[in-house]
Amino acid sequence: MKRRFIPVLLFTMFIMLVSGCTKEIPDSQKKDCTLYLDIAFESNIFLDRNDVNIYIDETKAGSADHGEDFSALLTVKEGKHTLLIYRRDDHDVRTSKSFTLKDNSTIQCSIKTHSRSIELNDYTFTESIEGVLIAMPDVKGMRLTEAIRTLQDLGFQNISYESSDGSSVFDENNWVVTKKNQLTGEEIDKKAKILLTVTKLSDYLTSKLKGLPADRAADQAKALGYQVIYYKNVNGTEDMTSEVEKLSAEEIKVCIVDHAEDVSNDIGRKICLYVRYNKPVPEASFSSESAKRAAVTALTNYFAMDVFDSTGNEVDPSKIHSYADTSGNTDDYYLHILSAGKWSVKDTEIRHCEGLTLKNSWGTEFKFNLDVSFDGSVYTISNVIDAKGTNASNTQVYPDSDPSYTVTPEMIAEDRTDGPAAYADIPTDGNINSFIQYLQDILSSMSPDIQLIESTIYVNIYYDGMAALAASAKENGGEDLETWNNITNRSKELSAALRKEMYTANVSDYHIAVSLMNDVNHENVLYTALDGETFADYPNE
Repeated sequence: MKRRFIPVLLFTMFIMLVSGCTKEIPDSQKKDCTLYLDIAFESNIFLDRNDVNIYIDETKAGSADHGEDFSALLTVKEGKHTLLIYRRDDHDVRTSKSFTLKDNSTIQCSIKTHSRSIELNDYTFTESIEGVLIAMPDVKGMRLTEAIRTLQDLGFQNISYESSDGSSVFDENNWVVTKKNQLTGEEIDKKAKILLTVTKLSDYLTSKLKGLPADRAADQAKALGYQVIYYKNVNGTEDMTSEVEKLSAEEIKVCIVDHAEDVSNDIGRKICLYVRYNKPVPEASFSSESAKRAAVTALTNYFAMDVFDSTGNEVDPSKIHSYADTSGNTDDYYLHILSAGKWSVKDTEIRHCEGLTLKNSWGTEFKFNLDVSFDGSVYTISNVIDAKGTNASNTQVYPDSDPSYTVTPEMIAEDRTDGPAAYADIPTDGNINSFIQYLQDILSSMSPDIQLIESTIYVNIYYDGMAALAASAKENGGEDLETWNNITNRSKELSAALRKEMYTANVSDYHIAVSLMNDVNHENVLYTALDGETFADYPNE
């Protein structure tokens, strides 16, 4: 009896001891561990291309599309657990692996799906997660090739990119990273997806430099890593490097970058800046109106026949005509202004004019290019060229030494009455017949044929010299543009001027068409303008 009791007692004590040692620790007392899952998903070419869901026990860790590797950093309590991998559309197709977690650990394996099973291979369990998390670097502004290399060298494995405008990327070195989906400095899984947004290098450089003055753009380009800088005009047709480099601090403020281009080669990183140089225009000390009056006054006296003394050789200063003097013998000195020309500033004391067009009472026209200077006391006309003709033989250069070319401010102080108003007073009673008679009076020197047909006044002018001008245009195969423009502009300018007169005469509800006619046969229309706008254009045949 005693012998049987001792073994039974020992067995009971053993059971109690074992039961005490294997009692489960409550979850609240278990420590948290970090578990890194690194699962490679082998891809099938044709069949059994199934997706999977991944669980740790009953908690879903994530999912993976077929052939897409999976990684995740999880927080899991210490103790026994099971890695479960299900086919996404059928949880009866699965695989699993049990493991005991004591501390931070890594599970690595590969999986492959079949029709009714999932194969789990190359399973390793390591009590460490070193090298899994990597700080995201700042790759914005890097060339795409440089950015990818930087990320790969750090250990990132899932890198992709897309262009900002949806275009294809052929040369990675010709694109720059402008955005990324991961925050700089954040520690992320080395297998986390990194998506880079890239922009064409030329567009990127332009976005950084456009609108900057050339000197500031050069500094910015150097900050971007460029060592050699070239400049071209905005169209790329003219090298402006030496010119830009000589600009003063004030001048370079208006030399503005329009766009930029990388022109690097094996020697080094180079950039070309395409600039718009809005060269500062000097301000003249006198107005273009004063310059015009001085030029007209000087040329009027140059051609005048009544300004000489009794000998007929020297100019009598007392006989010099002012700008406003248009009431005397017009055959002797009066020049009618057809066009004030185009004025520009050469410097603070000189204005230049192209195309100052004047006409004497015989219908002869002069088209002048000239300079007007002002020293504070007198105006001086110089470099006078009569560019009436299109051939060199028709261009006449006038000497600068003529005494008529010096004009005092007093000589141009008063405005002149120039144009149709100088010949007759405009009727304002609204009577169309009175207005037509007015036109006959002011255009008498042009031998006009004026007719009123319905609501349009047709003014046909058989202009002296028109046939010769038309013939000249025709002889040059229609390429004598200066001559032809000279013809057409006359009718447009006269039509526009008379249209303004019609408003004053209160007959603006009528139209006016001015036609320049061939003065030889009085038939062929050379040019017609309706209400100051182009109506028809018929070269003389």
